[in-house]
Amino acid sequence: MPEIPPQGSAVFRLVSEIPPPVRHATGYEGFVRSLAEQRADAHALARDLPALLRFLAAHPDIPGDSALLRASAVFFGNALVVLHPRASWSTLAELEVGTRTRSIPVEHAVRMLIEHPERHDEFLEMLQTWDQDDEDDDELERLHDFEEHQQTELHLPEEAFRPPDLREQVYLDDAGQPIPYGDHDRWPDGPPDDAYERLTHQERFAPLQIEVDALVDYLARTCDVAVDHASAADGSRTITLTPAVGSPVRITSTPTGVIVRAGVLYEGYFPPCTCDACNESATTVAADLESALLAIIGGGLREQYPVGRKKWTHVALTTPGGGSSSSAGPLDPALDTRKQRSELRARLAELPDGRWPAWPHRGGTPA
Repeated sequence: MPEIPPQGSAVFRLVSEIPPPVRHATGYEGFVRSLAEQRADAHALARDLPALLRFLAAHPDIPGDSALLRASAVFFGNALVVLHPRASWSTLAELEVGTRTRSIPVEHAVRMLIEHPERHDEFLEMLQTWDQDDEDDDELERLHDFEEHQQTELHLPEEAFRPPDLREQVYLDDAGQPIPYGDHDRWPDGPPDDAYERLTHQERFAPLQIEVDALVDYLARTCDVAVDHASAADGSRTITLTPAVGSPVRITSTPTGVIVRAGVLYEGYFPPCTCDACNESATTVAADLESALLAIIGGGLREQYPVGRKKWTHVALTTPGGGSSSSAGPLDPALDTRKQRSELRARLAELPDGRWPAWPHRGGTPA
């Protein structure tokens, strides 16, 4: 095993110098001697994890002997590798055994399992889902690679969208200097820690409502779509766009941002975060909003469910210019009933490869 790097440091290697995965670590001999003294079968315990956990719990003195604890942890880690063929050893802050989806610090785990035998069942149940997590991660990786490398042509109206002038207000800091909202190079060395908790001048996003109106007018003029407007007592507006073909869109506009819901799974927030560290302006957010809506109406929205044995959702968006973004995760609890899951499967099954078609244009279908 390589040495554990000092805290705060990193080790860089050329790809050609990366060693093969460590599947068996040495340093467990002291624990094996202890087993022999107590007439315990090391080979049997290495292949029977519940029995190994019971043996550890029956010896609460192990954590008090640092050398024995270390040897026990290495033996325990090797047993995990036997149990999970894709696992290997790594050295981070301490010795760990894991895969891309899960990593177990072995000394910490041994200490916890000795001191808390009531958690043995919980630990063993966690191990039972490890294979599933790896397989689901593989499937999501394949989907991400597919989205990144495929060539998706968006079918947009012949008339290009012309962004409106948002006429953003200039805000001053305590020294009377203009705050450079929207300048993502504002902090070359990274934003200060307190900037993540500051939410100054949230009203700077109010001009996004001008962008929303311009986009809705553009879509109503160029696409075969029905538009419905509604207002709420809190000042927010909801605009529902229902095309003759393609993904419906619901836009909720407030003085501090915009939420776009499309298809059956997509939900986009503009801005996604309003803290000072993100340093967004109405203009930068408007560009992202425009890109997302044009992607949806152009046939760039792809939704899939279920993904993997864990039955996650996967949503991908191909934007104008060839960019793409995707997200994956558990199904929204609001949809997680048997009837709704069945309806979701059926609805997405109607779409070729989960992709929503482009909206038809006024005067004809998409080019």
